Amino acid sequence: MRWRWLVVAGWILVAIAALPFAARINEELDAGVRLKGSEFSRVEAALQQQFESPFAKIALLRISAAPDPRAAEGAALLQEVSDTIRNTPGVRGVMSYLDREDSLFLGEDNSPILIVGLNAPKGTEDAVMSKLAAATEALRAQLRDKYPQLTFGWTGEAVVNADLRRVSAEETRRAEWRVLPLTLVLLLIAFRSVISAILPVLCGALTVIVSLGAVAAVNKFWPSSLIVVSIVSMVGLGLSIDYALLIVSRYRDGLDEGLSRHEAVSEAARHGGRTVLVSGSAVAIGFAAMLMVRVSEVRSIGMGGLLVMALKKENGAKL
Repeated sequence: MRWRWLVVAGWILVAIAALPFAARINEELDAGVRLKGSEFSRVEAALQQQFESPFAKIALLRISAAPDPRAAEGAALLQEVSDTIRNTPGVRGVMSYLDREDSLFLGEDNSPILIVGLNAPKGTEDAVMSKLAAATEALRAQLRDKYPQLTFGWTGEAVVNADLRRVSAEETRRAEWRVLPLTLVLLLIAFRSVISAILPVLCGALTVIVSLGAVAAVNKFWPSSLIVVSIVSMVGLGLSIDYALLIVSRYRDGLDEGLSRHEAVSEAARHGGRTVLVSGSAVAIGFAAMLMVRVSEVRSIGMGGLLVMALKKENGAKL
């Protein structure tokens, strides 16, 4: 009780420091998509086996409703598209039917396929793909009168992973905003107090932000899967409500027994805090066991849950 405001201020400062890292967490994590058996995997294998390609990261662009690149008109269009892409920042090079007359660069309907080498360090792939999509969309608008059915379709692991990170961030944010009002209603029913209902949500938000910041730090030397974001949000918010209900219930029991507020808080911290530590330790052990599984996604779940539990025990015991 004596240092409660200092403790609160300390956690707020930690959250502020972790916020910039938490905000960029989706860009840093590995989406982990592998397109086995796809057209992309066929092209990637051919690059490695036949072409000695220098491209470490690639994306594929398929041009639909375009003239046959083996004809003069199609070759001119393909050259214009190649030049546009080659001049886009973050592109290392472009390979197409113009460079080598191979069926690898033609789709089943003879539509041109361009192999685009990316010069994108980790965490910048999404920005490069956004620039490429914007460049091809602008080119399509310029060619709309001459080729009204012309379309550009990007594919490949870099493209899919960029889309997955974007969709994951949007859906997670949307789901959290949908659940939040329902959570507050349930907490109001359980606690019958606005302050007591809001406190677990704030505590959960604090835990999630700091945990995501910690994940961003750990990811520098232990790459983690994108799934860890959902785990941190789910476990952080769920345990905040669970432990808050326990502490507040202990506090109210103390008041009902005739204790003063200071004494009731001390009793709640002494008994409820001990329960939080024991319960949290048991859950943390379960998550820690998942670190031993040699599967990236499973290890990421274990790491996310373990970080949340470590932080949750700290601020939950002081709630």
